[in-house]
Amino acid sequence: MSVSTIFILTTDPGLEPILEQEWTQRTSAYNIDSPVVWHKFKGMKGVVMIESHASLEVLLPILEQMRSVHHAYRLLHQGKLDVAQPVQHIQQTVQQLEISEMEAANSFRVTVSRIGDQVFSSYDIAVASGAAIQAHYGTAVNLEEYDVNIRVDVVRDSWWTGVQLYHKALSNRFVRALHHNVSLKPTIAYGLLRLAGITQDDQGPLLDPFCGSGTLLMEAAQVFPQLKIIGSDIFPEPIETSQQNIAQNLQHPERIQLHMADARRLSESFEPNSIKYIVTNPPYGIRVGKNLRFYWFYYHFLDQAHQVMQEDGRLVLLVLRVQFFRDAMRKLGLWHVQWSQKIELGGKRVKAYVLSKSRPQ
Repeated sequence: MSVSTIFILTTDPGLEPILEQEWTQRTSAYNIDSPVVWHKFKGMKGVVMIESHASLEVLLPILEQMRSVHHAYRLLHQGKLDVAQPVQHIQQTVQQLEISEMEAANSFRVTVSRIGDQVFSSYDIAVASGAAIQAHYGTAVNLEEYDVNIRVDVVRDSWWTGVQLYHKALSNRFVRALHHNVSLKPTIAYGLLRLAGITQDDQGPLLDPFCGSGTLLMEAAQVFPQLKIIGSDIFPEPIETSQQNIAQNLQHPERIQLHMADARRLSESFEPNSIKYIVTNPPYGIRVGKNLRFYWFYYHFLDQAHQVMQEDGRLVLLVLRVQFFRDAMRKLGLWHVQWSQKIELGGKRVKAYVLSKSRPQ
């Protein structure tokens, strides 16, 4: 009888299908059977459970390559809460668990997440679970300098617990000389690049006309070795930030060209039909100004993107003001929506769009 390995993986809400596609693609490359995947595990957005018959030792090197994942946990237990004594039930269950990572650990912590209206607090669960692990292993609690992080999630009338496999988030892969408050997460940058349909031998070019701190440019350079990559922004500060971050994170920073350019006037900086992919996260009015007129902003950007994009190209972008965006797109009549999906980004609910040029009637 084969034993399954079960992971709990976290990503940005809305990127669950991207995570599944990436995991399936990577395991297939190692001739591992397609795993069983549950999106929104226990109803939690951005939490995915993956079950595989391959061993943990085989799966860990694959997991380390995942670019759509924040944190990874090995599932220890899942079940229903005891209605009469929920905290005591969790404590007793945790104390009975055999956690191999605790055998050599000098310290640990418990991280709790809770969804629903329960009679107990997250602190109650953290204290009870911590006491259970201390009773079993005699290991000290250290909330800052810990060797093992045990996660306990309570979701309404269910709960699960797992051990975090990596101390640092897998998505924490770039050292930043400078960081903007609205910087794009590497996981979302990766998701947008996948949606563009770029292949490993693709040469592009790819343009990010709102390059910000350069996250999407660096992600593209690491994932697609042959791709020509261009970043631009209307302000000098993002260009300087991108230059410093790119120099600090890439072995060949010269792969990325940076220009000052207004995305509403792309045709002044780029030739017609010269760009194959435009993948970007347009501003929400934070850097451009509170008086940004979103309808005209989207209208001019979409018009200019259409002029510089190749006929078989794709435009992938995040949109905050969806109605203004749709109105501008409808007025222009230049684009066909291939795919759209809501994504949570920095506490905001935005919508990712994949657009292609509409064919002439």
